[in-house]
Amino acid sequence: MQSRIEEIGPCRRKLTVTVSADQIKNAIEKSYGELRRNITLPGFRRGKAPRSVLERRFGDHVMDDVKRDLIVEGIEETIREHKLEVVSDPDFGDRPVELEPGTDFEFTVEVDVKPDFEIPSFEGIKVTRSVEAVTEARIDEVMERLRQENASWIPVEDGGAQNGDLVIGGLRFMDGDNEAFKREQAHLRVGDDEKIAGAPISGGSACFVGKASGEQVEAEVTIPGDHPISALRGKTLAMHFDLQEVKRMELPEIDDDFAGGYGLDDLAALRGKIREDLEENARLEAQHGTEEKVLDALLQRVEIPVPDTTLNRTLDAQARDQLIRRVMSGQMGTEDMGAAMAALREELRGEAEHSIRAWYLMQKIAKREKIFATEDDVQRRIEEMAMSRGTTPTKVREELAEKDALDQVRTAVLEQKVRIWLTEQVEIVEDSVGSADAGAEG
Repeated sequence: MQSRIEEIGPCRRKLTVTVSADQIKNAIEKSYGELRRNITLPGFRRGKAPRSVLERRFGDHVMDDVKRDLIVEGIEETIREHKLEVVSDPDFGDRPVELEPGTDFEFTVEVDVKPDFEIPSFEGIKVTRSVEAVTEARIDEVMERLRQENASWIPVEDGGAQNGDLVIGGLRFMDGDNEAFKREQAHLRVGDDEKIAGAPISGGSACFVGKASGEQVEAEVTIPGDHPISALRGKTLAMHFDLQEVKRMELPEIDDDFAGGYGLDDLAALRGKIREDLEENARLEAQHGTEEKVLDALLQRVEIPVPDTTLNRTLDAQARDQLIRRVMSGQMGTEDMGAAMAALREELRGEAEHSIRAWYLMQKIAKREKIFATEDDVQRRIEEMAMSRGTTPTKVREELAEKDALDQVRTAVLEQKVRIWLTEQVEIVEDSVGSADAGAEG
């Protein structure tokens, strides 16, 4: 076989493969030989059917199989010969691929390949690592959040709803006499900034104040231009809310008994544990922020094109995940999913391109510096996952294997090792104050 490569884009290559007539003849002879040995036809002993009979009965199938095998072999051989790092399936486009015995067979395909670039210099890169200080006020915020997480929601039997209450009921948006939107059970926390079904209520949700179970609340809603349901965007609709239930939050006392619910002796111990957790989170966030600054500084020094196939695959997966979450959480319905998918893809494009460029850079650095994710590294990560989930490493590994996700763990481990290595190559300036505008220089 003969092949040639043509660069038709930064990450796009056209492969032209030529198979000689002699190679085609040999492949056809081999295919008929295997067919004769493995098939039994009426009136003939096994392995004795004449070629003419086989051609008449199976000729089209044989030619299709030979063509497919020659194409697969030609593509694989071309990729090996030219040392291509292919990241897409072969694209034949609309070009017909015909094989004629007695003549050379030539076909072309297009593939996406990994970008080719040089790792930039680390010289002169200076990064500030900003660690957020843990204050008593921050601890108070966490304490209040824990308090609210442990709150009870008590049905309001007498009186109407107040700010902070939860109102539950059937929701309809009316466009004149037409029902534009309906939800059997909607939840709304009464407060001036609340939205319902993604739309702000004219005058805020104060219209619910004083309303009790069994009453109907009516108001106008203005649908924002970025609402998930495109048919509603920009409209002003009449809201009808059939109030079924009002619930009020009952907060627990913050005392030693409250701390005991977290397995601690007293309130001081709980605050100490919160401080430790916040300091560890601040350290991890600072480390991650430092790694991102180093990557950003390096990416500014090198042009790394992104293969279309990789970008589209990433955008499809990310947009699909977000759509599923929005539908499951009730933020949007299942209508007009196509338009929502397209809008999300555009919204996510910049971040996706950046993450792909960063990953290609880290892969190349890992290869040059011989940084690997060993089996011991993977096992340690699995043990960490097991500890956080309160289960055993064996169960976590089995779950990952069932989901075919072990490679994702290896990838994450490798990325983290490269990120740590990167921060060791540049000058780090510590900032215990945690200034918001700290960044990378050079």
